[in-house]
Amino acid sequence: MVGRRIARIEQVFYVFKGAVDRSDCVLQLRMDDGSVVHFATGADGASLRVVVGSWVDPFREPLSEENRAYVESHGKWTAFDTSATPEMAPLVEQIVRRVLPIRDQAGLRRGVQLDLGDEQVTYVVDGDEGFVYRGPATIELRMLGFFLDPLDAPALDSRPHEQD
Repeated sequence: MVGRRIARIEQVFYVFKGAVDRSDCVLQLRMDDGSVVHFATGADGASLRVVVGSWVDPFREPLSEENRAYVESHGKWTAFDTSATPEMAPLVEQIVRRVLPIRDQAGLRRGVQLDLGDEQVTYVVDGDEGFVYRGPATIELRMLGFFLDPLDAPALDSRPHEQD
């Protein structure tokens, strides 16, 4: 990821009866070399999950009748291209210069901050939800009891597989 240019930003939001809940999301970055990485909440609801590859919609068409009934009554996660939104547009075409893991006091990896030179994007997991902040999110991290862990940065940059 380091040294690659962001070509497109997608966020996966929950949609129910046409209403999009943007308070919690998966963050997916498509790079100019065709690689894709997405950041999500881990299975434990507290840790960061990093996946090299595209997010896969478990309710993509064609749906069984049972799954269609579920989606109609409960909703589903849906990916949106957010590259042109005011919040994300300045990040597109930026080169990832550094990836800084975010940890809590117990050492659990709770998020990541991408250093893009003049811009940053921060993804943090808290309470089984994923939050995106444009910028360093310093105040938010302190309020949650989280901190940047620059000593772990090379390890996060070099693992080409899913991490919990």
